Amino acid sequence: MMLYVIGWIAVGACAALVAGAKGRNPVGWLVLGAFFGPLATTAACFMPAVLNKEAQPAPVRRICPHCTNEIAPSARLCRWCKRLV
Repeated sequence: MMLYVIGWIAVGACAALVAGAKGRNPVGWLVLGAFFGPLATTAACFMPAVLNKEAQPAPVRRICPHCTNEIAPSARLCRWCKRLV
């Protein structure tokens, strides 16, 4: 019986390793893997990787020379003062 429990925890650890490598919460997947066993490990293998939102650059804004508000880089007309930029 003890070997059975250790086996399920080991499968949960495998699910946590796979999920952690893909940017998911490894603790949550450890619990899921401990309860659902190979099914959770298989699900973690087929889940897509999570993209890091902090790694994406923020949209570049520029300043209107007339009213000093931020406008889109492709704007030809300021939305605040309605002047051509």
